[in-house]
Parts: sequence; structure tokens; C-alpha cells
Amino acid sequence: MDAADIDFIKKYVGQTKRAIKTRAAEHRRVAARLRQFLDGGDSVEDIQRRKGVHLLNFVWASSATRTFKFTRLGTLKGDLDDLDRPLWLNIVEMYFCLMFQSLQPGTLRQYLGVDSLDTPDSGLNIALPLYQSNRDKTIGSTCACLQSSDPEIIRYAKARLNFCLNPAREKLKELNWEPSKKNLPLRRLEELNWNPTAFAMRKASPRWRTKYRDPVPKWGEPTVVKVFCKQCGFTTLDTAPVFHIHTGAYAVRRRRCLYCIPSAADAKHRLTHARRSLYPVEPMAWIMLRY
Repeated sequence: MDAADIDFIKKYVGQTKRAIKTRAAEHRRVAARLRQFLDGGDSVEDIQRRKGVHLLNFVWASSATRTFKFTRLGTLKGDLDDLDRPLWLNIVEMYFCLMFQSLQPGTLRQYLGVDSLDTPDSGLNIALPLYQSNRDKTIGSTCACLQSSDPEIIRYAKARLNFCLNPAREKLKELNWEPSKKNLPLRRLEELNWNPTAFAMRKASPRWRTKYRDPVPKWGEPTVVKVFCKQCGFTTLDTAPVFHIHTGAYAVRRRRCLYCIPSAADAKHRLTHARRSLYPVEPMAWIMLRY
């Protein structure tokens, strides 16, 4: 809640093995410390270097008039071993995240559908509870934050992605790695206008016509989408974007990444370039393309 804005409301669902008062006090301390850093001139990128900075803490610390109220939704009663207890907590947290719609809009659309979203931009949960401690899944979930219409969430997500991707960029510099000469012609290929051929091939596929479609400019859909690789930060332009027929969401596809090192699977198929899922840079609804 925000004393300066009666319409401001954000929701967050979490889990803890300690008393709820203890966990709430930790969040308050982190938010207060972050507010001091922000007031002192630290950027969002600077605070990402500090451990334990969640989206909840960042949004809370962005204004001195904001407060959060914590309440207990449930308590585990009974004895569970060390393997079953985390699984039970993750499943229950996932249930409440969907109930209160505290996840990001793109994630909620996948589980609840487009018509079931009441407050799509009020959630502060990023990663799915089922993916706890999975770094790759967490980075993918952070990309989903870019679909939000809340500038604070987008600002946090971009800073977080840059923080996660910088070590990979520095490692490539240490290795003096550059795209091989065989990959250089791909830059020229991307400059050609392949749109007429791509659109014609799509219309010839019956499976394509039942699921996806080309952009419709009069509906406000872009004919060119800037996309990036979440593993290395490579950016390019999708000049032939694809949209889902039923949801209108942009379809994320596996495309050439000129900076990623080809994997063993790529080499097996004799590919001289890596293929990665490229996500939209600007906030917009997206889904993974499936045939």
C-alpha cells in the first residue's frame, strides 16, 4: 500500500520455516537499507550487487510512503522429511501465487488464461515456486517481468538481467571468443528481406494457420520486434514476427545467436551457430512457439 496513492496495491506470496514476524522484520530491514542506498544516489544496477534484493524489497524501498502488511495463509502441521517438506512448501506457494495472481502477467496467462487476470500488474513474485533455486528458470522468469506495464518492475528486471549476464560477457572477453568466420555471413543474411518468403511458407502450413498468424498493424501490433538472448545479451530485430491466434501474444522462437558458443546439440546437427530462444526487449505479452 502507498499512503500517497490509494490505488497502489502489490501482492507477494512467500514461504518461511521461521516465525512470520521474523521474516517480515527481515523484509523491512532490507527495504529500509535499500531506501538509504537509493536516497544516497545508488542506481538500480548498483543495488543488484547486494545479495537478497528481491523485487518486493525494491518496490517497497522506492517510496517512503509505502508499507506492506504480512499475514499467514497456512501452516504445515505434521512431520515431513527433509525431501518432502520443501516440495510441499513449493506446491502450496504455487497454489497461493495463482490464487492471488502475484506472479508476472506472462506467467499467469500460461496457467490461468487471458480472461482470468483481474490485476495483471500487481504481482511481485518472479520465479515460479516450483523452480526454487533453479538459476536458468529464474532468469527466464525475470524476462517475463519485461511484459509488465509497471515501470518500476521493468526497471528492476532490466537491471537484474544485466547483472546476471555480465559474468558471461566478461568470460567471453577473457577467452577472446568471437563469432567464427563461418558465422560472419549470417550478418549479411539477416540484412536481406526474407519477409515475403517467410509469410508465404507460413500460409502454406495448415498447422501454422490454426495456431499462429502474422502481425496486424491496425491492432497496434509491431511489424518489427527487437529481441535478445538471455544467455549472452545478443540483440537483433525480428522482421517477421509471429503472434498467437487466440491470445494475441508474441511467439518467442529459437533463432540464430551470433554470440553464444554452439552447444553439443548444435554441433551434432552440424550447425556453425547456436540457436537460442530470443525474447522481446520491450514489455509485451509473449508465449513460447510450439508446433
